[in-house]
Amino acid sequence: MRSPVRAALVGVLSAFALLVPLTLFASDPPAAVLDVRTGRIVTTDAYWTGSQYQVRCTITYSPGRQDAVVVGESAYDDVDPRIALNSTSDTWVVWWRNASTGQVLVRKRTDATATWGDERQVSSGDESSEHPRIVFDGTLPWVAYEVQGANGKNIAVSAVIDDPQPIPLRTLLGTTTYLGDLDVLIASDSGHLWVTWVNSETEIGWSEYDYGTGTWSAPSSESYASDSVDDARERIQSAVLGN
Repeated sequence: MRSPVRAALVGVLSAFALLVPLTLFASDPPAAVLDVRTGRIVTTDAYWTGSQYQVRCTITYSPGRQDAVVVGESAYDDVDPRIALNSTSDTWVVWWRNASTGQVLVRKRTDATATWGDERQVSSGDESSEHPRIVFDGTLPWVAYEVQGANGKNIAVSAVIDDPQPIPLRTLLGTTTYLGDLDVLIASDSGHLWVTWVNSETEIGWSEYDYGTGTWSAPSSESYASDSVDDARERIQSAVLGN
């Protein structure tokens, strides 16, 4: 049976499609989260302004009532945003700025004051980075993303700590020479945190965080040669959770 929360999200998102102003064209389907505490739908997407892509966050309170804020503005295209919420409805939007050196950026909205903090860079300044994904683990948001390397791509991850503390230096989880879509994902469930990525035409790479030591495991792999990427990811999840 489909959960009530999932059913509500599907229903509201179907209605939400009618709420987005027709003059704003999204570059990709918006990432959306149902805020269970408030019943609001929070989405983020990259839209075409007529000259470049910008990232916006839209909070839908009810049909016909919503607020939209441009969270990233620059001379470069801002694309591929994702979103995470915590239990008090604080919101983090992460995205990729397609500059000469790609940057992964994040911005937080504090719900209690309905204010947005400053744009902050997650990726290291000298590393061209892209395609971020974000999850809230119950304490902190974590961002996983791709880094262009000399001999392939690196998989990086970093926690996002509130100002005035700096965002910690990223951890590199693994390197791949695979030329296809790495489809980096980060997940949190039952006190576990892990990252998966497409490592080759037949394998999914993955690494799990150890909260006791504050370190990430050496990369492991799971074959999908005989089935699919999703099947391999389900097996990884079962291994992480001990199912």
